[in-house]
Order: sequence, then C-alpha cells, then structure tokens
Amino acid sequence: MEPPSVSDRGEPAPAPPAKVAEALEVLGSLRRTTVEGTIYLLRQRAAGGAGQTIALVVAILNRMAEASASVELLTSTGRWRDAAVLALVLAELRLDLAYIAQRPDRAGTWLAHQEEGRKPWRVGAQIRELFTEEVERNAEFGNYRHLSMIKHANPASGVLGFDVHASAEGLGFNGNDIDVSMSLACLAYAGLCLRSATESAAELVQDFGLNTTSMLEEVGRWHEALQLVLSDHVKAEILELFGSQ
Repeated sequence: MEPPSVSDRGEPAPAPPAKVAEALEVLGSLRRTTVEGTIYLLRQRAAGGAGQTIALVVAILNRMAEASASVELLTSTGRWRDAAVLALVLAELRLDLAYIAQRPDRAGTWLAHQEEGRKPWRVGAQIRELFTEEVERNAEFGNYRHLSMIKHANPASGVLGFDVHASAEGLGFNGNDIDVSMSLACLAYAGLCLRSATESAAELVQDFGLNTTSMLEEVGRWHEALQLVLSDHVKAEILELFGSQ
C-alpha cells in the first residue's frame, strides 16, 4: 500500500469533506461568540477582586478560542491527530475554569502559580471532584486518556495515534476511513469545551453584576447546531474507535 498523501508537498490542500466543512462553520461561529464575550468583560474595566477574576476568565477563554481556531485549521486539512493534541489543551483549560467556578477562592491560586513542572491541580483530582456521577466521570477520564495517548504517540493508541502500523507482516498504512469521523470528533469536543467554559465563566462573574445571558444563549444555540452535524452514524463510529483502544 502506498503511504497516505500529504498536503505539504507544494499542492494546495484539498477542500474538507462537506460534513467537516459544515461543522467548521458552526464551530467558528461558536468561537467568535466566545471572543465577543471576552471583549464585553474587558470593557467593564473592573478593579480589585472583580478585576482579578475577569482577568483570569478572559485569559482562559482567549486561550481556548485560540486553540479552537487551530483545531479548525488543522481539521480543515485532515490533520485531526494534531487537532486532538489541542483538544487536550481545551480539556484541561475547561477543567481549570470549572474547578475555579466551584470555589472562586481558587482563582488566586491559579493566578499566583509559578511552578514550571506542573499545573496548580492534578487533572485526576479535578475530574473526581467535578463529576460526581460515575458514568460522566468515567467518560471524562476516557476522553482525557485517549487524547493523551494521541498527544504522546503512545503505541497503545493504535490507529488513533499513528497512520503507520507495524505487524509481523511488516509496515502498513491506515486508510482514510476514520478521518472524517475523528475530525468531527475533535470539532465537537472543542465546541463542548467552549460551551462548558463560558458557563463556568458566567458563574464566576455573576456576583459582580455582569450580564452574560445573551452570550450564554448564543453559545448554547451554536453548540446545539454543532451537535446536529454529528449524525448517529458518525457518533457510533467514534464510540467504536474509542472503545476499541
């Protein structure tokens, strides 16, 4: 089998499949709505504790919007494995914001953190505290585990981590049959992280009298539209891929 073609040999990148293009358009709108929300927060010019909280919220949401834009760019050219690495960034920032929203005094810990070797909190501890239902907690651990395997090129990730696989017969190349499903999975996960993060952000700033209702409603509408792009067939393919690893 010939190795898969790549788009960095001088030729223009092909247009993304129709389903991926549709998801890209919707996620882009969701991301832009999130950015507009951060602009609104910046215009409040809050001081003291409110200013510190808004600074944290804007920093995290802007970083997530940046990562989401990169996910969009990568999946538009079929580079979903690299997009999955950024999906892991989105997952961790989403957890951070939700963890802080649960106890706002944690904002100071996040802002004051200076240790280069680790983040302020362990991901496992965050997931266990934030997701008390066993099904949700296991799903969060599963998502994080699969994205981490892709990021670290863990051999156990199989087709999720590598285009090329080794066997007793020699080297082989995985086909492109999972590309659309996994591109959609990355885009859907980015949308989920953005929506969850905006909800946590709204929770954090509500005590300062800031109205985020319109942002939440619009983000919710775009996220629902994104979910509709994922057909039941594609969802089943994604579950089968993740479940097989």
